[in-house]
Amino acid sequence: LAWTVKLDYQFGNLSDVAASPSTLVAVGHAIFSGPRNGDLEWRQKPEGTGTLNHVVWTGDAFVAAGSGGSIIHSVPTPDGLAWAKASGSGSSDIRGLVWAGSRAYALAANGNLLQSTDGKTWSQIAIEGLIRPDRFLFWTGEWLLANHGSEGLVKSRDGTVWELIPNPNQRRFSHQNTQ
Repeated sequence: LAWTVKLDYQFGNLSDVAASPSTLVAVGHAIFSGPRNGDLEWRQKPEGTGTLNHVVWTGDAFVAAGSGGSIIHSVPTPDGLAWAKASGSGSSDIRGLVWAGSRAYALAANGNLLQSTDGKTWSQIAIEGLIRPDRFLFWTGEWLLANHGSEGLVKSRDGTVWELIPNPNQRRFSHQNTQ
């Protein structure tokens, strides 16, 4: 495996990368996008957008989320991608973002779980019971998984009802995005 420097990055750290069949997007303090086999170019974030920690491909658009409740979505343009703010995202930092086949889920630091079918318009999910996700989100293809403090992982099929998967060692889980 050989690595090649594709850009001289002067905008801070990158946090996440997502790919469509033809395009790569990298997010962090800035957004970079470009063809999967070419160079990445800097793209302007919408004004007021905080640091972006997560990005996913929905099959139709990229969605990115991060600090201050920022959620944005890509808009195709003749020269690549532009970005627009999503509606209904709130103001709490986004700790996790996943695309689950037909719906996106965003987990906010205040415990709210948001959902969207298009990445443009978001609504809060009413979580039933006392078990709530509190850290990251991951989609297995069947279950949403999230951290629930030192008690273990929690799982849900739709984001409304969560089941505890006990953690016998009482250790906090960490997350590495593999999307």
